[in-house]
Amino acid sequence: MGAAMKNDAILRSGHPEDLSRLKALWQDVFGDPPEVIDAFLSFSGAPKTVMLMEEDGDIASAIYTLPMEGLYFPNGTIHPISLTYALATRPKFRGRGYGKQVMNAAIQKSFSEGFLYSAQWPAKDWLFDHYRKTANYLDCFAVRESQVPSPDTYSGTGWIREASAAAYNNFRNNFLQRRKSFFIMFGDTAITLQKKLSACSGGGCYLFGADAVWGCASCEIAGDGTVLVKELLCPEEKLKEALSLLATVHPAKSYCVRTPADLGYALQGRLRYCGQLQNRGGNSNFLACKPGYYGLAFD
Repeated sequence: MGAAMKNDAILRSGHPEDLSRLKALWQDVFGDPPEVIDAFLSFSGAPKTVMLMEEDGDIASAIYTLPMEGLYFPNGTIHPISLTYALATRPKFRGRGYGKQVMNAAIQKSFSEGFLYSAQWPAKDWLFDHYRKTANYLDCFAVRESQVPSPDTYSGTGWIREASAAAYNNFRNNFLQRRKSFFIMFGDTAITLQKKLSACSGGGCYLFGADAVWGCASCEIAGDGTVLVKELLCPEEKLKEALSLLATVHPAKSYCVRTPADLGYALQGRLRYCGQLQNRGGNSNFLACKPGYYGLAFD
């Protein structure tokens, strides 16, 4: 059952028969290739994870709720968290408040299902203020982003290799926990999705090492040939070596590199907020731990 709205619009959860229309909505709004859409929908558990607004038999707006492995606090506790993701409203239905309604309904549904926290990565800078006002999200996650020219030819003894989802996730969690980070744990299934998305662009998910593994990176290739390193995790003193190793697999004129807020100084990166968070009970105690690390955003 759904809730009737004005203009005969209905707010409801997704049904199995919605899948083809959800694909069409994604294509129309985001323009991604079919293999990217299929990879995400398969991972997300759609359509049961969807909250949508239907009007006159058309899906006017939709958003996805993605369960993650947990929200890790520096004291070692882990709490249930979901992501709200891929809010899409058809242009002809915009300006009616449908996006606000489906987002808030999705958040409340996730809380009713037992998730204690809800996070999201706004697609545009102006949306941070919008979601603070319309969905009670608070700025919480930050990333250090660096624009780096092609590194020197690598002459060391380290290695880079394609990572399995489990190996990548294991290193990622251990690395961030050792640093006593406040971060989102994604889980093997989410890393598998990132591997598929990276592969669609010609990129990949990698581990770096010598005698032992010391770093990981996830990258995608932009249309202009720039390499977007969506996540680079390694000790500060290893950052430049990691990029030189990555360049042996993906040579490019420039690299856009994202690291946690407390890394990236060697690359002269700039700090920027990238994600927001809210708690089921409405408290904001988590802000004492910010800036948190969101990491992979499937953006």
